[in-house]
Order: sequence, then C-alpha cells, then structure tokens
Amino acid sequence: RPPFFPIEVAERLAKLARGEGCKTIVVGMPLSKAGEETTQAKLTRAFAELLAGRSGGLPVVLVDERFTSAIAEARLQHKTEREREEAVHAESACSILEAFFEEEGGHESTPPPPPP
Repeated sequence: RPPFFPIEVAERLAKLARGEGCKTIVVGMPLSKAGEETTQAKLTRAFAELLAGRSGGLPVVLVDERFTSAIAEARLQHKTEREREEAVHAESACSILEAFFEEEGGHESTPPPPPP
C-alpha cells in the first residue's frame, strides 16, 4: 500500500475545508524556477482536480510556490536552526496564501489551465 491514497486525502481535505467554512482551497503549485510544469507540478494539478471534484463546489486554486522556502528561511533567520526546521513549511504555506490574496485579491477562481 502506498504511503497515502490521493482519493482519501482529497476527501479528507475537502471535508475539513467544508467543516471549517472555507470559501476557497489553495494548493501550492511546484513549478520549475523557469515557471514550467514539472512532473511534480503535473501530479499536483491532477490532485487539485481530484480535490475540486470532491470539494462540494468550493473552488480549488493553484498558486505558484516558487521561492516560498527561500522567503520562509529569510523570515526565520533570527530563529535557531531547530526552530527554522520546524517552522519553514508553515511559513512557506503562509507565503503561498499571501501570494493568493495579493494576486487574486482573495476572490474565488479556478485553477489555471495546463500550459500548451
């Protein structure tokens, strides 16, 4: 059995989002530094589509997550190495949400289409 099943994860996330009263589900899109879709980005897009199909109508938005780890590291530079290791993913997630609110103005939208 794989370490996780995307369908189960999507169903649990969708249920959690609905239960918490979320209006949009934001998913970080791991593009290459050049902005191209990598294999992981394609898997992420497929997962976002799976999640959208189980979200009960909540929009699922993909947000470019390039450089969020570097931003997080810069924000956490005053912390100890252990504190940085523990907080870097949460801080990266904050950067993704900040980008969503800056780019989308917090408005609901749909995932962008895959590149040609």
